[in-house]
Amino acid sequence: MKKLYTYYIFLLLLFGNFHLFTGCKSTETNLKTEDTQAFTELETLLKQKEYRIDIHTISPFNTAATTQVLNALVFQNTGNTANRINVRGDGNFIELQDSIATCYLPFFGEQQMSTGNYGGTDSAIQFGGMLKDYRVERYKKKDGFVIEFTTNQKNHTTESFNVSIIVFLNRSAAITLLSSHRNFIRYQGQLTFIEKLEE
Repeated sequence: MKKLYTYYIFLLLLFGNFHLFTGCKSTETNLKTEDTQAFTELETLLKQKEYRIDIHTISPFNTAATTQVLNALVFQNTGNTANRINVRGDGNFIELQDSIATCYLPFFGEQQMSTGNYGGTDSAIQFGGMLKDYRVERYKKKDGFVIEFTTNQKNHTTESFNVSIIVFLNRSAAITLLSSHRNFIRYQGQLTFIEKLEE
């Protein structure tokens, strides 16, 4: 009798674990289906090239010399460092609309060549012109997409930028800019879509 009782307990536990396993598997499948739908929607919207990224954080590439200067002079008592600068709420952005890229992005770092503003007060990166080589691909390392394109500096077309943007499912964005005239720099922000007005 005791052996029979133990056998029944064993069967109940086995059945319960099997039911739990299949239940979890079903939930996992549903989540994957929802993610697939969300990714498809996000990819479609990104390919339309109608969005804006509000910049929250800047991560410059600095040499030892520029890091020392920035930490000593510019960022005293602000909580920022030469490697991470909080610019949330300052109005910095990247925007794509009608295949044209515009932006206002503060630049911290070194310039290898003149950007046409030597001695000026504003060394910000400002796109001006049509997008070139725009493409959207799935980001293999994490859940998101990689956007890549090239464009030029406003009013100084000899300076060009290779732009790489990683957009995650939660619509946070990581941007890397490679300039023909300056050290590369990274930005982080949040993406929103622009609704086109019907004519």
